[in-house]
Amino acid sequence: MDLFASELNRQHDQPMYRQIYEKIAERIICGKLCFGEKLPSKKRLAQQLGVSVITVQTAYDMLSDEGYIQSRPRSGFYVCRVDPLLTSGRSPQKHRHQQEPAFRFDLRMNAVDASIFPFKQWAGFMRESILDGQGFLVVGDTRGDLELRESICRYLNTVRGVQCNERQVLVGAGIESLLVMLCQIFDAARFAVEEPCYPKVRTVLRNCSKDFSSIALDEEGICIADLERSGADIVYVTPSHQFPTGITMPIGRRMDLLNWAYRGSKQGEKRYIIEDDFGGEFDLDGRPVRCLQGLDQNASVIYIGSFSRVLAPSVRVSYMVLPFDLLEITERKFRSYSSTVSRFEQQALSRFLDSDCFLRHVRKTRHALRHKRDVLLELLERIPVQSRPVCRRESVSSHAVLRLQKKNAEAFCRQAAERGVRVIRMSDFYANPQNADGSEILLGIAAPSEQDIRLAFDQLFPLF
Repeated sequence: MDLFASELNRQHDQPMYRQIYEKIAERIICGKLCFGEKLPSKKRLAQQLGVSVITVQTAYDMLSDEGYIQSRPRSGFYVCRVDPLLTSGRSPQKHRHQQEPAFRFDLRMNAVDASIFPFKQWAGFMRESILDGQGFLVVGDTRGDLELRESICRYLNTVRGVQCNERQVLVGAGIESLLVMLCQIFDAARFAVEEPCYPKVRTVLRNCSKDFSSIALDEEGICIADLERSGADIVYVTPSHQFPTGITMPIGRRMDLLNWAYRGSKQGEKRYIIEDDFGGEFDLDGRPVRCLQGLDQNASVIYIGSFSRVLAPSVRVSYMVLPFDLLEITERKFRSYSSTVSRFEQQALSRFLDSDCFLRHVRKTRHALRHKRDVLLELLERIPVQSRPVCRRESVSSHAVLRLQKKNAEAFCRQAAERGVRVIRMSDFYANPQNADGSEILLGIAAPSEQDIRLAFDQLFPLF
């Protein structure tokens, strides 16, 4: 015990009792103090270290509470049995955090234009919710606060043509959390997803050990014949603005998809369509197309949407509208769960939706996207015809898909990165990248300003 007197640091931020505790514990763990060995008395160790008896007493009490030492009446403190840890003998590998390269211009898609976000209005609604929120300090409804569910219903009924009431709405922190719940609701179901699709959908299905098929697209969306052959019970689609291709599913294909669900149900195998209404608010050339759920007559569509996409990725509030026949099983499985979204945020969002601020924000965002799309198309026109990438104007919303003429996507993205511009390959969204057109890239236009889009293209022009 004489050894560690010199190791104590009186200038250290850590109090002396803590230092004494850690030094003795360390010696016991590494075997320098053996089982049954007697420790110095509190008075003797205090004198040796030049500290008070109370300081040593505190350290001994901590060691005793954690099982390092034990007190024997009228005898003193003795070391307990603490067997050394078994190890492989190899030094543990230190995790090295790989820092993402810095991009001057980031044309990815999971970001929004900060200049458009309604900071003042959102802050005001958050403040109101907190000031009025004594009742929101307790756990709320599993499905989400009633006020928010009612607000969502009013919005969906009016703007997206969804037929629902507040009982059918379930609020969650992001699309992924809602999809995990659906995986538990449909325990033994086989899923199908679009190819390509939002990669996190496949990740959730894999993590939930779900069997699923990736179904190819044609010019009208998911191929119904391939879907029928897959044997799937549930299909996840983005009909309003297919992600990431931008295809809008026409009414004929929508009817075919609803009839696919109906045929399965008639055969005694209930089929469901999960409609992710991605981009439904942002049709840039007219009124947004009516959602699939609003056409459904057989309660086969589960409608999913997210305010993370309309407001900002950091606003982790999403929702799904369940058919009535799924409400009982949902209640049974999740009645003991707590909502994954803060009640204060739910209340602020409810106020935001019920004011005219939300629709005004959507119109402002749509207007900004329309201008950015026109800037993008104008810049593409400046590229010589023989190397100009192909872009379908009608598919552009928050991002554009370009088919390169003279270069593959991988080489283009690598060279763009060297010039400080982040560009995404279409193949990144495929379950099997070999199915992708290796010349297609995606340019996100939601986050950068018009000026930044122009500056980014100054860097990209030589690459086409």
